[in-house]
Amino acid sequence: MPAPEDGGEKPAVTVLLAVSGGPDSMAMASMFAAAGLPFAIAHCNFHLRGAEGDEDTVMVRRWARANGVRFHRADFDTESVAAKRGISVEMAARELRYAFFAKTARREGYPAVAAAHHRDDNAETMLLNLLRGTGVKGLSGMRDSGPLPVPGYEDILLIRPLLSRSRDGIMAYLQREHVPYRLDSTNAENHYKRNRLRNQVFPIFRELNPSFINTLVEDAGRIASVAAIADDYFKAHKPMLLKDDTIDIDALMETPHWEYLLYRILAEYGFSPADASMTEDLLKSHAHLGGKTLAGGEKVLIFAYGKIVISSPRDFWDDYHSVTVEEPGTFAVGDIRFSVSMEEWKGKPSDAAVDGCLIADAGALEFPIVVRNWKRGDYMRPLGLKGRKKIQDVFTDLKLSLEEKHDALLVEPPHPTHGPADSPFRVHVAGIMAPAGKRLFTTRIDERFRVRENTTSIIRIRIIK
Repeated sequence: MPAPEDGGEKPAVTVLLAVSGGPDSMAMASMFAAAGLPFAIAHCNFHLRGAEGDEDTVMVRRWARANGVRFHRADFDTESVAAKRGISVEMAARELRYAFFAKTARREGYPAVAAAHHRDDNAETMLLNLLRGTGVKGLSGMRDSGPLPVPGYEDILLIRPLLSRSRDGIMAYLQREHVPYRLDSTNAENHYKRNRLRNQVFPIFRELNPSFINTLVEDAGRIASVAAIADDYFKAHKPMLLKDDTIDIDALMETPHWEYLLYRILAEYGFSPADASMTEDLLKSHAHLGGKTLAGGEKVLIFAYGKIVISSPRDFWDDYHSVTVEEPGTFAVGDIRFSVSMEEWKGKPSDAAVDGCLIADAGALEFPIVVRNWKRGDYMRPLGLKGRKKIQDVFTDLKLSLEEKHDALLVEPPHPTHGPADSPFRVHVAGIMAPAGKRLFTTRIDERFRVRENTTSIIRIRIIK
């Protein structure tokens, strides 16, 4: 981080002013100086405008030295950063400058950063937020103070001392006080959304209502009050709806305005408004959702048994486990322990249907067997059916969630039948043992390995609690 260029003494309490050299930030610096308030200047050169940007830096530095103000400067290769991060140049510039302001303020002990946003900027921000779909918070516009929007630096205050002033009023001040400033030629271009709004849309609004900016900003204040009420409602109901990253669907849908509460819960986990709308539609459909998943950002929604679990994406292949069982004993696949035994059998075929146990005819299922997690393409022949069925479809019938599918155990015989490489049916398994709802485990045995009337010995695989 570059050191201040003047090396002067800084007062005990200093505000760091973000000064680009444009009319707004130069007016803010001049007003601070005229009021005798202690401040320092932070200036960024994004190297996007060639010599024009360099001349901005020269002017701001000259003004800082003439007024005895500490001057902090940073230079960025903004286009390279944008390309590397896969974001727009505009977004890269924003992230770079705020990170620079935050680090400078922390290092130098400045308790606050001042930005020169004004009423017109606020109106532009409201409309851009409306187009982005940011809800009532976005329509509340900018606040005159709040935490710096940089993770880990929220203790540093961001203030906007010009937020109540208009662009015309600021220009009048600059002319009256003979304050130098520079105009950014790219402001006349319409590549960026904000410029298009300012240059093309606002003139139409002004024809419809000459004081539309004042109207929008006044509305922002009223919307902020509505947002505060909504915040209180959300905070009061959230503990009853969300526990341990799990949403209780019944409790949610019985609560008035549950759609908004769902939107706010999901927003806290990084889900977009579109994700929230899709989830809302799924809940309103009253369709069976067990096992359905919805990914958004860095999280995934897992629907199961009257709840929505919010989890980190879990790559099945990374969690894949298996164990080869060559003789009776106790084993584990991942976190699930089970025992395998050879037993004499004197019961009836119907006696073999026991939750928590997979019971197979020992004459059909021989050692060694493999007990493992599910792989796509696994299939079996369910009892009483002549055809084969994918394990995925068996899971659907059992209404298993994604997590429960991952934790299911499959028993693979010594020489399983393999389907063709281009077939969705890949490996014929002997049976499955799957967690399901409040029951410990439910089991399904393949027709080829079931207990029959003439069965005399069995292999019993039992889940250990």
